[in-house]
Amino acid sequence: MNEQALALIDLLYRLNRSIVDDAREHVSAVANLEIGEFVLLRAITAGTTSPGELSRALSNHPAATSRTLTQLVRAGLIDRRPDRRDSRRTEVVLTEQGRTVTEQIAAHIRPRLQHRLDQLDPAEAARLIETLERLLGTDS
Repeated sequence: MNEQALALIDLLYRLNRSIVDDAREHVSAVANLEIGEFVLLRAITAGTTSPGELSRALSNHPAATSRTLTQLVRAGLIDRRPDRRDSRRTEVVLTEQGRTVTEQIAAHIRPRLQHRLDQLDPAEAARLIETLERLLGTDS
């Protein structure tokens, strides 16, 4: 049993490095962004709109999320504004440029990632995603 836990670390580390290296290449081909900034933009696209929610969703320290958000505001990719439902909170939204850049990067990354998933049958791919979400403790 212990060997499975260590094998999980080894395999996830290697898979993560491989996927992130591929993605980093595609992100930088489209925009002057880091992979973490793209992942944050994707989270906003998926509907996570408060800085606190973004920190939790991405397992980032709130200060790191705040710095990244500031960089994305400066780049013109997002706007911060008072939350319409609760003026004490801040809402983060993509600008039109942010939406365009996020879509362009996704279009570059998607074929390479799909090639990896195509090595599995559709049911296996769905189970893999479900299993990873369970291991992360999320229910998307």
